[in-house]
Amino acid sequence: MNSIKKVWKIVAAVLLLLPLFAGSLSASAVTEVETANVTVHKRVFKDEFPELKLNTGLEMPDFGGDPLAGAGFTVYDVTDKYHAALTGRDQTAAMNAVIADYTGGGTGFTVVATEQLTTDPDGTTVFTDLPLISSGKDAAYLFVETTAPATPTIIQTALPFILAMPIYTAMDADGELNTDIHVYPKNVTAENKKEMTNKDSFDLVEIGGTEYRNVQIGDILSYKLTVQIPANIGTRTSFVIKDTPGAGMAVANPSAITVKDEGGLALPAAAYTVTPATPTSDITVTLTMGDAAVRALASKTLIITYDMVLTEDAVPDTVIENNASVRVNNGTEVAITPPPGVFTGGKQFIKKDKHTAKGLAGAEFKVKKGDQWAKFTSNALGEYAFDGWGTEADATVVTAGADGTFKVTGLTVGNYELKETAAPDGYVLLADNVEFTVAAGGYGSTEELRLIVNNVPKGLLPSTGGSGIYAFLIIGSMMMAGAYFWFKRSKEHAEV
Repeated sequence: MNSIKKVWKIVAAVLLLLPLFAGSLSASAVTEVETANVTVHKRVFKDEFPELKLNTGLEMPDFGGDPLAGAGFTVYDVTDKYHAALTGRDQTAAMNAVIADYTGGGTGFTVVATEQLTTDPDGTTVFTDLPLISSGKDAAYLFVETTAPATPTIIQTALPFILAMPIYTAMDADGELNTDIHVYPKNVTAENKKEMTNKDSFDLVEIGGTEYRNVQIGDILSYKLTVQIPANIGTRTSFVIKDTPGAGMAVANPSAITVKDEGGLALPAAAYTVTPATPTSDITVTLTMGDAAVRALASKTLIITYDMVLTEDAVPDTVIENNASVRVNNGTEVAITPPPGVFTGGKQFIKKDKHTAKGLAGAEFKVKKGDQWAKFTSNALGEYAFDGWGTEADATVVTAGADGTFKVTGLTVGNYELKETAAPDGYVLLADNVEFTVAAGGYGSTEELRLIVNNVPKGLLPSTGGSGIYAFLIIGSMMMAGAYFWFKRSKEHAEV
């Protein structure tokens, strides 16, 4: 009887141990897999963070945003800090407490995986073999974006985040241990902009399906650059904004270049340096790294304004561009999309003998448009470059060259007139003005494009009317009549 009781005690003891054994088997099953891989999918969004989207730990092809290469992540083991923070808190509050400790400059954060950069084309990097257990507890890892991409338009970097192991494929009974974890930290980018702020002061001209502002030499062209300052400007070694005027453009007034923050306040002079030394060189705005005002610009915008002027060197019948770029840490220049360029025109002429088609030198003209008369200056190519409007007395005399040709440049598209003020020696001055049109594609030296202005030699001028001829006819008639009467009287006297 005692032996039977002893057997039942043993059976009961075994039955009591079974749940523990089962638990041990479960824990053993978890710890059989000792590590996990974490794939960081870096995504960038435009202008602002999207609505909160919970990471599932699985691949999420529809997460949104664009892949972003060049972001560096470092992983810290925060197991002890996280479990200590769990006391009296839920998981989210504990994670936030640890992150606040890190961002506040706390100590005791151990690097478990040194920085790795996301790469093209999918903006990913993989941290392999992260232990699931640390210090005898479920591991917790802090992921920090320690290097932002080189692009200068990242205005918000990814927030630090914590992965608390173990991670499961689903949050229910069907979930399995996930050892291939995927996370999607987000950055925000904003577009740099370049605008022509006084574009409405100029008419449009269409060339090849694109509209450009129609300008003339001397016109002032006002520009505004809106430049995004990266969130990590404080860690950058250089930040340079450059504007490159096209041929025929120059800075109207270098001292009038303004550099302001997004609130319209001028940056302190110590916060930046501006060139050019001459009006025709590039404009560069170089921020002073380490300056407090520059650090305060993090994730904000910088506004730069300046005026360009169209110069006598502007090439007619071409679109003149004005480009800008940003260069960070002496890296590659990142272009800022410019507004459409500007267009200026001109016209070529040749003075010819109407009968021989020989080029005639020395003819003099003035150019008018409506009731305005054009003034010109001679540019480096010997062309007559537009220099403003005035009265007929103010107008510049344009003279045909040795081969009879002359050119006027820097005019807007439209209708004009040539008034001949002096004809070549031996030729008749034109009685009427010669109309001509400045148009896109109309400036050239071919016979189809160059306007021929003919003159007639004086010796070959036919009499086609005028009051002077009548006087000669009357005198001639009177002389003929007188001769007739004299002849008749002489004959009568002879007969007598």
